[in-house]
Amino acid sequence: MMNILKIIIVFIFGICIGSFLNVCIFRIPRKKSLVRPPSSCPDCGTKIRPWDNIPLVSFAVLRGKCRDCGAKISWQYPIIEAFSGIAAVFVYWYYSVQVNGEPSVWQAGAGLFFIYLLTVIMAIDMEFRIIPNSLIIVGLAAGSAFQITLKLMSWWSFILGGIIGFGFLVVTALLGKLLFRKESLGIGDIKLGLVLGIFLGDHNIVVCLLTAFVSALVISGGLKLLKGDKLAGEISFAPYLMIGGVVGLFWGSTLERMYRLWVGI
Repeated sequence: MMNILKIIIVFIFGICIGSFLNVCIFRIPRKKSLVRPPSSCPDCGTKIRPWDNIPLVSFAVLRGKCRDCGAKISWQYPIIEAFSGIAAVFVYWYYSVQVNGEPSVWQAGAGLFFIYLLTVIMAIDMEFRIIPNSLIIVGLAAGSAFQITLKLMSWWSFILGGIIGFGFLVVTALLGKLLFRKESLGIGDIKLGLVLGIFLGDHNIVVCLLTAFVSALVISGGLKLLKGDKLAGEISFAPYLMIGGVVGLFWGSTLERMYRLWVGI
């Protein structure tokens, strides 16, 4: 069992990483350096003071406004920070249970990196409808490195996973274009399928893709029906791939076993 001190330390680590993720979300699609210049208010350009840049705390103290010009600070910042902290605690707890109380640091780190990468991709896709190639390259490099060095699964499993993720989304995009006579899935989503497959392997990528499409149908389709919009309209698919990726990472094997028992395989 995790004690309260460990939870607090892991949560603080997570929200600090979340602060950096916010920098990535803002700067990467605008093709700005992640290092320079220092963080500043996008409205007045004033450099953000260190005590105004404390994750979660500064947003609450400043009441969501810039200290100098009073411009509103997006709720994205505390949401990403809080989510990052919660994700860190969950990953630590999950891998602790897997190895009877002492988590594999590298395995937990690989899982957390996967979630954080998807978080940045999701946020950028929702705002700009793009998935930067730089993030795909980072995902491919990191995923391959984790698989090779940590030996999370056999080499053919993660290679086949990448092929399945990429190939399935290519076929889906072609079918969508044929049926709706317009692009239904972006090339960035297809590339992301390759990254997901390399991280998850050949079995869990299937769970990931099924979860992504079902969640997109239920959530996005339901919202469009409520608004009276056409179901064939454009949506950001990366958030649903993230949902599928997280489900595949943590519960893919369990769901596969349940399905095999259900069908009697």
